[in-house]
Amino acid sequence: MIKVNSLEWALGFYQALGFAKTGKKPIPAEGAGAFSPELIPLSIVRESLQKSLGLEGVSERVRCAWATDKDEAARKLYEDYHDNEWGVPLHEDKKLFEFLLLEGFQAGLSWITILKKREHFRAAFDDFDYHKIITYDESKIEFLMHNEGIIRNRAKIEAAIINAKAFLAVQREFGSFDKYIWGFVNHKPIINTFESIADLPATTPLSDTISKDLKKRGFKFVGTTIVYAFMQAVGMVNDHLTSCFKRNSSLAQSSQEFHKNTSLSRVMTEAEAKQSPFLAQKPTSSKVLCAVSGGVDSSVVAALLYRAIGENLIPVFVDTGLLRKGEREAVEKMFKENLKVPLITADASELFLSRLKGVLDPEIKRKIIGETFIEVFEKEAKKHNTKGEIKFLAQGTLYPDVIESVSVKGPSKTIKSHHNVGGLPEWMKFELIEPLRELFKDEVRALGRELGMPESMLMRHPFPGPGLAIRIMGEVNKADLDLLREADSIFIDELHKQGYYDKVWQAFCVLLNVRSVGVMGDNRTYDNTICVRAVEAIDGMTATFAHLPHDFLEGVSNRIINEVEGINRVVYDITSKPPGTIEWE
Repeated sequence: MIKVNSLEWALGFYQALGFAKTGKKPIPAEGAGAFSPELIPLSIVRESLQKSLGLEGVSERVRCAWATDKDEAARKLYEDYHDNEWGVPLHEDKKLFEFLLLEGFQAGLSWITILKKREHFRAAFDDFDYHKIITYDESKIEFLMHNEGIIRNRAKIEAAIINAKAFLAVQREFGSFDKYIWGFVNHKPIINTFESIADLPATTPLSDTISKDLKKRGFKFVGTTIVYAFMQAVGMVNDHLTSCFKRNSSLAQSSQEFHKNTSLSRVMTEAEAKQSPFLAQKPTSSKVLCAVSGGVDSSVVAALLYRAIGENLIPVFVDTGLLRKGEREAVEKMFKENLKVPLITADASELFLSRLKGVLDPEIKRKIIGETFIEVFEKEAKKHNTKGEIKFLAQGTLYPDVIESVSVKGPSKTIKSHHNVGGLPEWMKFELIEPLRELFKDEVRALGRELGMPESMLMRHPFPGPGLAIRIMGEVNKADLDLLREADSIFIDELHKQGYYDKVWQAFCVLLNVRSVGVMGDNRTYDNTICVRAVEAIDGMTATFAHLPHDFLEGVSNRIINEVEGINRVVYDITSKPPGTIEWE
């Protein structure tokens, strides 16, 4: 809608586009507006209008290559669907549900089959009323199995009922399915620029993400291929080819919006600009604080933010003295050579060890480590926040962390605690930035590769926040840490050499602080015992011990005992989770 101030202004606008008066008499119109009771006939040559809209050379309704068929009736169905529905942003829940179910029924078939049967589907499934579909019982399923107008597939019919229930659950959680599904694209269509039908993808990382989430919410027949077809159908992605008239019409709308917001607006003069109170205030840069653990999640976050805001990122890596062998050096090297991010390292190893002295209880260990970490982190942050410059806190939250409780999209929130490092001080009320909160671990690793992270860091096993402190039974001291680091390094090295590292979910050593008698050469020994632990898991919620070959374990045991002074016995943990936990403390 364009609001005009006069009839002359309106005429001038259309004449600028190339329209001209026809010479015919004005047409009476009661609703023409306050300034004129008539409509003035105008005309324009097709080529002139195309030129004014930037559409020169488009002389016919060229459609996307898929919208055709040898059969005239099928071609008409394709063309009508293409011209009026495909790629048009759809936000009505009932229609979104219809397309979701139809895409599921289409699996393994051509879309023209669905178009031919769509009216039969609407009649059979109560006009896709999900409130009614959830009440379907076995007798209704049998009735539908005899309906020749639809695709008679029991699994797909049962999936429709299940999907109706899941659909209602999403509505209850998000207020509408529209808010949920469009949240994945920030409520704006993705505009692609494909030149041929061969360029159209069958799946994308985003469709894979949505598919995984739908499955977790109980939806059936929602593979990544089906989801991408759904995204195309409801306009979440605009995949009209560059030669298609539908794409050009979309560009024309964009062109009109552009002109409405630019050329028709008054431009501020230079004198006015100098007097503007907004321009008189110099903007102050806000800084982002990021706790770097050295793991793939926080490292990717830091790399992304540094590319976006440069020196306004404050990436802090705390050396607790509880890290694996060579870990600090590996992290610092990765940030310097691969990610090109200036990392701030706070060496607090002596402080952590002094506070853990004499502590035996695992929970007290964790509490001391958490509180000390906050203290060191806060001290480093204050160095860069003398004038309140830090406004944001970045963390590597992944989608599985929020999938059950938090909306996929949503406003940033002010926090007092960090889910990885415990409660932050009261003054650190930063806005939260979570660039990875819509990604799964495999997608974060793929992103890390694009950013230049080395494979050795990308594929590292999970490492607990308290570090090696909870892998030493009893008091933590430097001597025991050095002993554990050496044994752990040998175990990991052998896993890499024999090709087992990437086959297990997590592997490490535990220092039991249990001494036993042994024999080294001709001498009797009374030294420590190391426990070797390796598990297979998907997400760590449950786990089974890895069935590593006996000869491999024998080789690991021999190396640890021969190369690490103070160890004379190695045992292998064959406890699954549950009943045990993966870590020992």
